[in-house]
Amino acid sequence: MFALAATLQTIGPLKARVIDAAPNQSIERVVVLMHGFGAPGDDLVAIAQVLPMAKGTRYVFPEAPLDLTGDGRAWWIIDWNERARYERTGDVDGYVALVPKGLAEASHAVSAMLDHIEKSWGVPANHIVLGGFSQGAMLTLDVAAHRAKKPRALVCLSGSLIATTRWLKHADSLKGVPIFMSHGKSDPVLPYPLAERLRETLTKAGAKVQWAPFSGGHAIPEGTVRALAKFLDEQISH
Repeated sequence: MFALAATLQTIGPLKARVIDAAPNQSIERVVVLMHGFGAPGDDLVAIAQVLPMAKGTRYVFPEAPLDLTGDGRAWWIIDWNERARYERTGDVDGYVALVPKGLAEASHAVSAMLDHIEKSWGVPANHIVLGGFSQGAMLTLDVAAHRAKKPRALVCLSGSLIATTRWLKHADSLKGVPIFMSHGKSDPVLPYPLAERLRETLTKAGAKVQWAPFSGGHAIPEGTVRALAKFLDEQISH
């Protein structure tokens, strides 16, 4: 397997690593994958080596705007006090209803990046797959729920139900949108039951959810990557 080279570009308001299936070709479809809280901006780039690269495909790996200590970055800062309160009281409904400070700003930035992809690269919304891992997965759903033109498909790797007061009112707009969801049954970071609740919510809204649970923690195991590759191949090969 040959290594695909990533270039650092500025796309709208965000920096991103970009990988093309082949150089000097027209871009027909784009897959955007966003990293999780505390990861470096290039955290997901390596999986592009095993994802489908149909002619005209470009992968984009945005870098979250908030710089944490060291190499880690974040889309928004986690309120650890609220997290501790939820774990102490078991108030699930109250916790998932909270809108994280900074979520709206992150969502706006990603949406502006997608606007740039559509207008400057000439790639229509229905040729864009949007996804991410953990915090990136949660951001994916918020962005998609608020955009008038929906992406072709969504990818939610180890995400969770959050900000129900902000985006559930728009959940029905995801009707018919294919969504690949994976989650570890022993995830110590984002509890599996919340992921199941998210899956049920999206399914009830009419989204076409492909559910891929696995035995493991907060990660993207090899089996999930293979399943994701098959899902993406179905989305970007047509």
